[in-house]
Amino acid sequence: MILLIIYWVLLLPLFLGWGIWVHGFITRYFKQQNNAENFFILTLTGVCMVGLLSNVCSLFIPLGQNPYLLLVLYFLAVMAIYRKKNLVVQMLNQISWTTVTGILFLAILIIVVSKSASASEILDEKGYYLPFIKWVETYGITPGLANLQGRFGFNSSWHILSALVSLRWSGLLFYDLNGFIILLILGYYLLGVSRTDAPVQYVFGLFVSAFIFRNFLTSSAADLPNIYLSSLILLWMVGKYENKTLGEIDYTFVVSFFISFYLVTIKPSSIYLLLIYVPTIFIALRQMQFNKIVWLICIATIVIIPWCIRFYITTGYLVFPVAGIDLFNPDWKLPLQHVIEERNAVKCFPISDRLPAEEVFKMSFSEWFPQWFKKSLFEQKAFFLAIIFVSVYHILTFKKRLQQLNDRLFLAIQICVLINITIWLTQFPDFRFAWGYILVYVFTGMYFMATDAGFFRNKFQRLTLIFLIAMTGIHLIRTLKDVSGNYKNIFLQQAQFTEGEIEIRKINTVSYYKSETAWDLPLPSILSWQNPSIELRGDSTLKEGFRSVPEKK
Repeated sequence: MILLIIYWVLLLPLFLGWGIWVHGFITRYFKQQNNAENFFILTLTGVCMVGLLSNVCSLFIPLGQNPYLLLVLYFLAVMAIYRKKNLVVQMLNQISWTTVTGILFLAILIIVVSKSASASEILDEKGYYLPFIKWVETYGITPGLANLQGRFGFNSSWHILSALVSLRWSGLLFYDLNGFIILLILGYYLLGVSRTDAPVQYVFGLFVSAFIFRNFLTSSAADLPNIYLSSLILLWMVGKYENKTLGEIDYTFVVSFFISFYLVTIKPSSIYLLLIYVPTIFIALRQMQFNKIVWLICIATIVIIPWCIRFYITTGYLVFPVAGIDLFNPDWKLPLQHVIEERNAVKCFPISDRLPAEEVFKMSFSEWFPQWFKKSLFEQKAFFLAIIFVSVYHILTFKKRLQQLNDRLFLAIQICVLINITIWLTQFPDFRFAWGYILVYVFTGMYFMATDAGFFRNKFQRLTLIFLIAMTGIHLIRTLKDVSGNYKNIFLQQAQFTEGEIEIRKINTVSYYKSETAWDLPLPSILSWQNPSIELRGDSTLKEGFRSVPEKK
């Protein structure tokens, strides 16, 4: 735990410095000044910028073999902080808290660091998160890597960034970015949003802060940044609605636009979130703000292209597992049947983990929905019913939201969020893919109801704070109970990975390590669902990649 805290403190200058570089770019080329630069937001922006740089560098070099790339990025970050030291001091002085929010953040810090320092509770961590990260650390992006194991084809940018900052070259291993990112975002909600200047966004932040997905903190799962970044982006839209700046391409819009596109490279299912920018861009086109639109296109292109190239190198497809976009035919291309299997698994596992994916995929919505709803947890069912309730309320008050442009734009964003939720439900109905949308959509409906009833300014805000205090207390008690038997060990050292039985097998020309807990085995290490018909593309190293060969009958 002590090592982990030191690690996070060392990461702060790296990400803050690159956030300052992005801040300078936005203020210069979009001619926008943010009147309230925020420490948490600039650091978060820097996380995404360093993630983008790691995406590019992973195409050419391994990210974990030596410290040189990280040291160069760190030097440039420190240089940015030095050049803008007055801005940094100003941002630090703007961090404010009450006694209650300060105690709440301290409790959240204890929860986050305790769970982050604990052994992983996520099955996929041993299955493909860590093996994929280790591959990027050791070999970089390798042609046909998904042939070795189909899930390697997902290659989330969150795992690429983890490979860059894991410090493998030092002999220590840190895969704890999830804890760092949640502290940034919840720190912003509790310590960085003004209770008086932005009361609506403030109370929204309190509500989201009550939901800490503790099991994700024990792993490098990309689901957690997907949840919190998507909710943050939507809460920024709430802030713009509150300030009556919806429809303007201002500083907040550009930052959220950049983070949204980077979020797509973390979790492709978040691509539909980009719909929320359509109304504002349409207004900008009508106002002939072509210069800003061109820069937005440049940002989107720079973020997306390395991601698509990585998909092409690892799978042979432009986007994986989307077999419909089939433009290339390299020798390492993943067989179509394997792409379909991975796509089906994404949708079918949340519905039923007992029936074969092929059988579940053929079910109609009316057939699988009752099974899915019955399988869902109580709180998941409650939020799903709340979505329906809020949607009915929006329909009943539809005309009332059309009186002013700001209200119409916010209603359009709400419709976009509902479209996101609908696509999620029909295509990949696992709650971890959509919690960010669901929390904000439900709470927005609650806000409108409270506002219409004249209940918001005082009672509603206090009730939300009480809810946050209660939820934080529950999370804290559960966390301390989880780590009570091993607290001394995780306080002084990193949690150890538990290894299972290991087999050494060979497929054609490829020898690999097979284990049901493939945490940190020598490469290539995979679980049991590998492609049984592959071979090395070259004769010398694993860096040359893999390709499929016809199965022997």
